[in-house]
Amino acid sequence: MTQVYRCDLVKDECLAATDRIFVGSNGMTTSPDRLHYFVADPTEKKIGVFKRQENGWLEFESWIQLPFGIDNLEYDSVSGEILVGSIPDFLSCIKKSSEPGTFVPATVFKDIGKACNDLLSKDYKVGKTTVEVKSKTPSGVTFTPEATKSGDAVSGTLAAKYAFAPWIEGEAKFGTSGSVDLSIEAADAITKGLVMTAECSRQSPGKPGLLATGNLIADYKSELFSCKSSFDYYKKDLLASVSTVYAAWAMGVDCTYSGSKGVLAKYAAACQYVQPEFIVSAKCEDKSGSKTLSCTYYHKVSSDMQLGVSLAKPLAKSDVAIQFGCAYKLDKDTTVKGKVDSDGILCTSYKQKISPLTTMTLAAQVDTVNLADNKHKFGLALNITP
Repeated sequence: MTQVYRCDLVKDECLAATDRIFVGSNGMTTSPDRLHYFVADPTEKKIGVFKRQENGWLEFESWIQLPFGIDNLEYDSVSGEILVGSIPDFLSCIKKSSEPGTFVPATVFKDIGKACNDLLSKDYKVGKTTVEVKSKTPSGVTFTPEATKSGDAVSGTLAAKYAFAPWIEGEAKFGTSGSVDLSIEAADAITKGLVMTAECSRQSPGKPGLLATGNLIADYKSELFSCKSSFDYYKKDLLASVSTVYAAWAMGVDCTYSGSKGVLAKYAAACQYVQPEFIVSAKCEDKSGSKTLSCTYYHKVSSDMQLGVSLAKPLAKSDVAIQFGCAYKLDKDTTVKGKVDSDGILCTSYKQKISPLTTMTLAAQVDTVNLADNKHKFGLALNITP
């Protein structure tokens, strides 16, 4: 409940100006002669009309009933009318709003802080060379073979994805190590925004059992709310997360329950504030009793340049891990990135679209604390999409 007050700045005091109680008074205007005051109560969808007494007291006269909540009252002395602002259908306005910073789509929990995390982690694959080719056949099957060379070891995977129907899609992934991963996904089959996924992985050669994992995942997303839950039949792990959005804020919680151990293995809470030029996020996580506080700051300096800072503080230690990085777009096909952390590890990357089908990424990691040691790493990634 709210009330209207009259403040004396000389005496530094505020006293009630009327005995009328509002559910949520918000917005006030006065007539040019300052004899009548109009106070909006958006929650009750009405305007209170008051007459000012000689001692400053506001005597209630009547209510002006409205079809919807209003705000930002202004008395037009020319027409004698009260001008107001309103959003008659507030929820529809939120859903349809596309102006940056006005509405933040409901971010899934794992994507809170994603802008900064991607800036500081993507395109820095070092210590290996990767070649990936993605192609789609006329029948609609998408094949993605990938080969990786790390030292003297060479490994590879082949993924095949096919949409059996507009709402159901299956994928199989085979690895040279003998691994087999299968998944099937149904989107919007039960209700709009709900994606059901069943996935499993073949047990490693030499280990007992046919399957190593068997997950059932339910993922629901809407404009103002998202949640995700999964259960691994073999590991007996139950995961759940939920997130929501309010204006420019996104917030959520996440937890993992280990059924085999009968304990809460991990839980976390996070939030982020989004504006067109910057994003600030914070997270508190407890994993197996180890608590960590972290925060990130992402700044879009211009359409060509981005900056990011990440801090992480384990509560059991005095150290604070810091990462700082930036990305700069040299032209529409070329981007350079660099980052450095509190351990003295300097990373750089150069990404270029060398043809309409091919993108190449070069990355390097240098240990600036031990320059003489052979700890420096380099990497090459080649992505081909016909």
